[in-house]
Amino acid sequence: GDQVFFAPLHEVPHSKPVYDFWSFTQREHIFRMGEQHSMLEKKGSEPVFYAFETMVPGTEPVYQFWHPGNKEHTIHFEPAWPMEEKGDLLFFAYREHPDGASKARRKAATKFEPVCDFWHSGMQQHTFHMKPAWGGEKLGKVQFYAHTKHEDGLVPVNDYWHEASRRKRFHTGDARKGEEKRSPLFWVHETQVTGTEPVFEFFHEKHNEYNIHMGPPWQGEVKQRIAFYAHREVPSMFRDLRINLRRVELIDITATSSTRLAGMKINLGSLGFLNFSEQFQVFDAQSIVSVMVKQLFGKVSLGFA
Repeated sequence: GDQVFFAPLHEVPHSKPVYDFWSFTQREHIFRMGEQHSMLEKKGSEPVFYAFETMVPGTEPVYQFWHPGNKEHTIHFEPAWPMEEKGDLLFFAYREHPDGASKARRKAATKFEPVCDFWHSGMQQHTFHMKPAWGGEKLGKVQFYAHTKHEDGLVPVNDYWHEASRRKRFHTGDARKGEEKRSPLFWVHETQVTGTEPVFEFFHEKHNEYNIHMGPPWQGEVKQRIAFYAHREVPSMFRDLRINLRRVELIDITATSSTRLAGMKINLGSLGFLNFSEQFQVFDAQSIVSVMVKQLFGKVSLGFA
């Protein structure tokens, strides 16, 4: 969950694009500059981020490493992580944010991003992660929103490789039978908290794949279990705001309306509440407005002129 390096998302002076390449032989995503090395790779359509081919002030070399046990490549600064073998120099990037933002400030900024479904034509399966599309994938729809980094109370959804089915799988917890754990992709809640909804795991027999999304099964799927909890929409800081509306006074409220056939007079009189929120147990804007309208129309009387 720690930051590996910092790189601009858009082109800056002296930077070059870094792409995602899908390796059909190694069955993994590789990130580097340049073009595909052979027909056994598929290059992503858009840059993932930008980095520097030569060192500029504030940057350090980022290398590719190979983990023989996990059978996967990683990219990061030296030193090698446990059991890794150092490979090629890929590019130069920042260890700290170039605007001088403190690590504490970065960690304090909770960020949510949409998790989308993607269709991988080579593997003939759906994948689930944040944008951009990996090599060989076509973007689908937003399925839910999740955290981009670890915080207390969150667990990672990891990418697992299942060798027997030659499929990727996406779930929390340890690797299941026949799976190899790869990388954490995003963070979610194991139990339901305010504002979250269940994300289910589904099995698609024809594609021999496990999918994760909210709502009913897609065509050909069978619902398995609740996988975790996430947000259907971008969480708003105002959504969790508690409003305590106390004294309310509405005095001599009247309204009139008329048509060709009749006139209607609405007499609301006066309304008063010493502690509106406590009396009706409403503490958000939508509930307060709804109850207020009910109270107003509860006083309506009709008279025809």
